[in-house]
Amino acid sequence: MREGAAAVITGAPLGRAGRALAAGLDPWQSVVRRTSRGGAAPAEVARMADRVTAEAGELADEARRWRDTYRAAEDMLVATARRGAQTVPGEGWPGPAGTEPGHTGQRGALPQERRMR
Repeated sequence: MREGAAAVITGAPLGRAGRALAAGLDPWQSVVRRTSRGGAAPAEVARMADRVTAEAGELADEARRWRDTYRAAEDMLVATARRGAQTVPGEGWPGPAGTEPGHTGQRGALPQERRMR
């Protein structure tokens, strides 16, 4: 078709130039030639996919480490709270609300020495 159109327009067939033009218009050849970093060539796409897969694995490992760290901290906090809940109050332990030394008797009020400045 290109040869016929070229012959009508220019009076001569495209010849070698037509073959070069055909290669340039082939979508697959266009993809295969894009070998630069980030290009569409299959080998480059495979390289990028491998890199992203490895990075995803590293991020998943890091997320698991953080999750384990938070779980350990939560377990320690709960264990400490349980020990505190089982401890019998000793001397100087605050009594019912409003009976602590320095309490003003107002609900929610802090003793003067504990109030933020």
